[in-house]
Amino acid sequence: MLVAVASDPQKPAISHGTVVWSLTPAGTGAGSVPGVRAEIDIPDAKLHAVMTIQKNTVASLPASHTIDLRVTFADGSEIKGIKDMAMPQLRRDDPPSADAVTGAKVKINDNYFLVGLTKTDADSAHNIDLIGTRNWFDFPLLLNDDRLAKLTFEKSGDGDRVVAQALAAWK
Repeated sequence: MLVAVASDPQKPAISHGTVVWSLTPAGTGAGSVPGVRAEIDIPDAKLHAVMTIQKNTVASLPASHTIDLRVTFADGSEIKGIKDMAMPQLRRDDPPSADAVTGAKVKINDNYFLVGLTKTDADSAHNIDLIGTRNWFDFPLLLNDDRLAKLTFEKSGDGDRVVAQALAAWK
């Protein structure tokens, strides 16, 4: 987690944590397939986040897939909530630049955002390529106190395996 510091916005405060990857079970509805789940814990920030990526099986929802981000802050955290989130971005290992997924986001509350990925063939292919081939997920955030932050985590070996299994199930 990177959080802007008022005294030097070019040098954010960095808090390290862990991410645990897993497949979510397939639902019971027609066409249900497993999804991707990443549980992120950042003890210094007193933050716990869960990101899930699911293939959309609801015909009335105009999205190919959804990305769900839920963040909770433990008592005593200096972060009290999230005012806004930019579209999730995916990047390779070293370059700081990333490519955003194509879709629309909805803020459910200060700790919960839902992103519907665009359903067109070209956009869906682009989004799936980013999810499958990029190593890092970046979630640019605007905190309730107007500081900029970024929740960032790596797929690494477990994440690569889980994402590959989900992508195979989504075909």
